Amino acid sequence: MPRLAACFVLVLLLALPAEAQITLDADDLYVSEPVTVTLATPAEALTVTYRPNSSIETVETIPLRGEQSVTWTPVQAGVVALSAGGSGMRNVSVRYQRAPAGGIVVLLIAGCLLFGGAIFAFRKLFQDGPPPARPHLDT
Repeated sequence: MPRLAACFVLVLLLALPAEAQITLDADDLYVSEPVTVTLATPAEALTVTYRPNSSIETVETIPLRGEQSVTWTPVQAGVVALSAGGSGMRNVSVRYQRAPAGGIVVLLIAGCLLFGGAIFAFRKLFQDGPPPARPHLDT
């Protein structure tokens, strides 16, 4: 029984949350708004990867020159991976401050095509009325 209790305590100690390696001074990140990134240990560079693990990922390297913090301004919205040498890695979400006008226009055009096509199809389907009645033959 003491071994079981010791194993349980060991598992609890190992499961305690680790200290944050990369911290940000803001909870919500927005495009073109600067944020201070603080590392647990000094590093030479901060690597910023926009849309990690995708075919269109973009990598930006910010030199730190042995400092622990840097001001970073996100230039693209989406998932961003922050990494710095021995300080680990952190994924963050960058958003637009407001909805982009181009996205709203595309959404409206797609809705018009979708619902316009459905209306056209129903009108075409029901324009002639019901089919003529066929005489029923009893044998």
